[in-house]
Amino acid sequence: MTAALVDWPSLAADRFPYPAHLPASRLVDELAVALVSRDPGVRDDGAYAAAAHWIREGRLDAVLEGLGDSAAGRFSQREVQARTFAPLILSAVLTRAAAVPGRVSQERRVTASQTEYRYVQLEDARLARALVRVLQGPGLTSGEATGWLDVVAKALDGGGPGPVPVWAFNTFATLQSLHLHLTRGIADEGLPPHAEAVATRVAELLRLPYYWLA
Repeated sequence: MTAALVDWPSLAADRFPYPAHLPASRLVDELAVALVSRDPGVRDDGAYAAAAHWIREGRLDAVLEGLGDSAAGRFSQREVQARTFAPLILSAVLTRAAAVPGRVSQERRVTASQTEYRYVQLEDARLARALVRVLQGPGLTSGEATGWLDVVAKALDGGGPGPVPVWAFNTFATLQSLHLHLTRGIADEGLPPHAEAVATRVAELLRLPYYWLA
């Protein structure tokens, strides 16, 4: 599979018209290839900018889960340019998911165990920012705003002494960042409606590795 079906630089020059001739599932494959390209014209200015644009427009709602899975898989790739845009795409997917609730099992990706890549490029902060924006979605009850953390608690249940698995380290890093975002807020956006309740639940989970917390 190559990205030959899409001329990304030309697409960028034309302000990202959606390639309706391609099935959405095939477009996900094309994006996956282009987003790891060593050519910044293809990767940065083309594929990433196009993906962010189409996700915001809702053009890729039907394949949001596939986009998220594809991005999560790139966290473990060896080449740095492959990893760089993974959290950015995942953030865009999570943010869009707030407008189409139920379409994406987004919170499960935080605990995905099929990775050997440890966050080192502030991926946790980008994911936290996206999660806060999801929590800003209208109509969420307190139970709904905190309920997704049950998935995290279940994934962490049973952990004991010994080395921390990479996925667990990434999860705890994301929870730390999320707690900071929930207590400080996002500039010009403030706090989501149930920030205090979510932050309290996050702190409970953080006591698993940080048992000395008050």
